[in-house]
Amino acid sequence: MGIHAGLIGLCALGMATCVSADPVTDAFYREGATLSSATRQLGEAAAAPDADARTRFGYALATFFRSGERATQRLYEYGAGQPIRGGGLMFMRGLMQMGANPEPKPVSADDVRSIVADWLDDLREADVLFDAVPEDGDWKLRLDMAEIPVDFNNDGVASPREEPARAFAIVFRDGVNLPEAQQTFVLGLDATDLHWLRAYNDVLMACAEMLLAYDNRELFHRCGHLFFTNPVTPYGFLMENRPFDPIGMEIDISDILAFAGSLDFPLADDGVARMARAREHLLRAIAHSRAMWDSARAETDDDREWLPAPDQSPAIEGVEITELQVLLWLDLLDEAEALLEGRKLLRFWRGDGSQAIDVRMFFEQPRDFHVLYWVQGSAAAPYLVPVGDRPVTRDNLWSDMEETFGDDLFRSIFYIN
Repeated sequence: MGIHAGLIGLCALGMATCVSADPVTDAFYREGATLSSATRQLGEAAAAPDADARTRFGYALATFFRSGERATQRLYEYGAGQPIRGGGLMFMRGLMQMGANPEPKPVSADDVRSIVADWLDDLREADVLFDAVPEDGDWKLRLDMAEIPVDFNNDGVASPREEPARAFAIVFRDGVNLPEAQQTFVLGLDATDLHWLRAYNDVLMACAEMLLAYDNRELFHRCGHLFFTNPVTPYGFLMENRPFDPIGMEIDISDILAFAGSLDFPLADDGVARMARAREHLLRAIAHSRAMWDSARAETDDDREWLPAPDQSPAIEGVEITELQVLLWLDLLDEAEALLEGRKLLRFWRGDGSQAIDVRMFFEQPRDFHVLYWVQGSAAAPYLVPVGDRPVTRDNLWSDMEETFGDDLFRSIFYIN
């Protein structure tokens, strides 16, 4: 009888432990976990009728992370970034710190487009899940970003070399890994971070829509060997000999010139619809960014903040944000929204100043896109309207941003979104 009672007690204790276990941290940090398994486990937990905000947010966050992981796995599969020795295109290997793919597969222009299209589908799924998370309430989710189980090379193992903290180190510590004394990177995620992620998700969806709005086959056929090990191209001989490679980077100077000359992208068949969706995503990102600062300023705690308000401490040392920086960021959002809605014009960098660019028209009436002609200014001609009908964006906004954010302006833009 005593043995039976003991077994019953142990079973009850085990059941109580299972019930009280946090589904989010268990999914991310259990032994042998991967993002794929964590996403499935959190999806089941979030589908429960009594799922709380933390669980729903954890599921959306895992899906967002998984979108980047899946795209990176595809790029690694094709040996992206491997052809150039020591060059800037080695960013993927530097980020993943896992070395080159020893057996990269052949890749075509359609394969690259498929990667972007699948990435966009994953981001859309994350957006739906973020929308199901309550934006109010005092819920909080503490996660150690250094321990998120990412598997960039798709070998079924989330190794320490692939941990997201290394990516943060590259961005915020100039490529230097986390110090030995800081082996954890715990964030206290809340409604502010929900808005941050939703804004970032919309920006990424806008980028994907714009990439798919144009046909990049010609660029890939002539310069795909700069990015991939085995590109499927009618010019395979370009990979066999590089007579103008004076510094041994395995890149021919003529390839750089050809790359610049190939930045001419015809509008895709569905380009008009995609550019319209891109504009809507950017407008949504602006709305989420405003809500993000409203939420951050309303917080009364100071708990491992990813995006700190001026009176809070950041989880990353050295990325404190001042009130003036917040005000300038909100000013930038206002200007960007006015451009996208057509209430203001973008000042044109050529001519006598009597014309400006209608940015809304650029998105709603897209044409073939030639990068060099846009730099020159001639490609802007279809979108030029007389100055005076509408106000032009504030001239000194960018200089104010440079003065306030200093040398970290572009890093801050990447960080704050």
